[in-house]
Amino acid sequence: MNNIKKYIKNIWTIMPMHTKKEKFYLNELKKHLNEYLDDHPQCSYDDIVQQFGEPKDIVVEYIQNSDENDLIKRMKLNQLYKNFLFSFQ
Repeated sequence: MNNIKKYIKNIWTIMPMHTKKEKFYLNELKKHLNEYLDDHPQCSYDDIVQQFGEPKDIVVEYIQNSDENDLIKRMKLNQLYKNFLFSFQ
């Protein structure tokens, strides 16, 4: 697994939700990472973390910059969906 995929996977793993908005956000981040990789082809995973931040810090920043009401609404919908699926098991 290359360093960019590993970095994105680590962010995705700790994201509280996995909706289109988060996918769009990570795709945009991946574009920036690829640009960085073009300029620094020998960069390591640690170089990426140093340049862009720890995956947990990326997630925290994403949440802080998100609309609170939208975030709460999506989290509630996500929980309802999980409860619905769980009731059929």
